[in-house]
Formats: sequence, structure tokens, C-alpha cells
Amino acid sequence: MVRTQIYLDKKLHKELTELAKQTRKSMARVARELLHEGIKRGKLVDQTGIKILESITHLELTGGPVDLSTNHDHYLYGKNHLKYAQDL
Repeated sequence: MVRTQIYLDKKLHKELTELAKQTRKSMARVARELLHEGIKRGKLVDQTGIKILESITHLELTGGPVDLSTNHDHYLYGKNHLKYAQDL
């Protein structure tokens, strides 16, 4: 193990102390267990957006304007959009 130090606000420190007493474990052990749990959950959540992008590709959307990639702001925001108005 690596020794480390963290700062906790008073409320969190009190809750950690109470939880340690209830479970009859040291504060350090309770904190480690909670950190393990939180990190495990965080890894399960796709924060990259890859899964969403993959699901979009499976929609097999076709059609639409041929200049959509160039004028997407126009199609999203209308002809009064500043960038589109400047390009005219």
C-alpha cells in the first residue's frame, strides 16, 4: 500500500467516522472500500461516448441534403445564424 493524505470537509469526516464505528472498521479501511467501489462504478460508465456513436451508426440513416456536412449550422439554426449569414 502507498500512504497518502486527503482533506475532508467536516461533514464528510463525521460521516466516515460514524460509518467506521458502525461497521467496526478503521476509517482508512472504510475509505479504501468506498474508493474501490466508486472507481469500479466509474469504470462501468462509458464517458467516451463510443457506445452512443456506435448505436447511431446502426441506425443506417440515409438521405438528407447533400451539403449537410458543410452547412450543418444553417440546418440546425436557420438562415439567420451568424456564421451562415457571413458566408453569403
